[in-house]
Amino acid sequence: MYANLQRTSAFSITEAAQDLGILMSDADRSGPVLLYGVSYGTQLALRALQVNDLRVDGLILDGLVPPETTETFDLSRRTALVDQVGRDSMDERSLERYRTLLAVKDAGWQKEVPGGDVRRFFAALLSFPALRDRIPRIVQDLSAGDDRSLVATVKDWNVALAQLGQGGNNQPALPLVMLIAASENNARPELGMATVNEEAKDALFVSPIPGLLVNGSVPRYPRDAWFGTSPRTLPRTLVIQGTLDPNTAYAGAKEHAATLGRSGPVTFHTVDRGAHLLALVAPRCFVAAVDSFIEGAVISERCAEPTPE
Repeated sequence: MYANLQRTSAFSITEAAQDLGILMSDADRSGPVLLYGVSYGTQLALRALQVNDLRVDGLILDGLVPPETTETFDLSRRTALVDQVGRDSMDERSLERYRTLLAVKDAGWQKEVPGGDVRRFFAALLSFPALRDRIPRIVQDLSAGDDRSLVATVKDWNVALAQLGQGGNNQPALPLVMLIAASENNARPELGMATVNEEAKDALFVSPIPGLLVNGSVPRYPRDAWFGTSPRTLPRTLVIQGTLDPNTAYAGAKEHAATLGRSGPVTFHTVDRGAHLLALVAPRCFVAAVDSFIEGAVISERCAEPTPE
């Protein structure tokens, strides 16, 4: 990456947006053309609408990123987000029990925790609502010296990760991810490890991302003129967002959607206790909202996924 900085700088969101424009120029126009983006894909879709004439009939944004100029919800502050989401997912009695559990040193169950850090492991579970909702029970069991629910959840978490896995030529492009993250989604390029550790000191849930931004070995490229701006016009747009999303903050999505509403008709659909990638983790709510959007029907303001029996 450092050998050819000019080439490295070409791997930006704007360049990817132009590539998307080329791909969509061959879209079948025999029916309505809809563009769907999830997570970073929402940022890419919005940038693509700025730099291209995509001629889309509708836009679906699943897990909308905050405004690019945010200094509240950027990646350097991800621990603050996951900590808030984690706390909001539990009742006060469970939180107090969890605080007590964290004060125990050299507990036998710690060897069963992936990476040895229960705060990071519980933060990882927040992305999977069925596993996230087990955290109070795990805490209760561990407090009583029983690690069976922890062991079972680690196993199920690995299964869930495998289901998201990629293979062959579709391996995650981590250097590219870090390049874009450090260049366009980090509001504190001067961030140091001392600050990362200080901000995580009292957190009950901790993200590794701020530390990766400090230790990242990728060169940053300069932000271009498209950064921090919105498309001048938007097609009719559906934003679908979970209240317990640990990757794209609910409050940040609401803020961004309000800004986008100045460019076109935006409908905001809330999934109560929904996490990230709602098409996967809240499929009934997602399908119902998207079906209504496609058909031009009234979309409910809120939805809650049925509780597993």
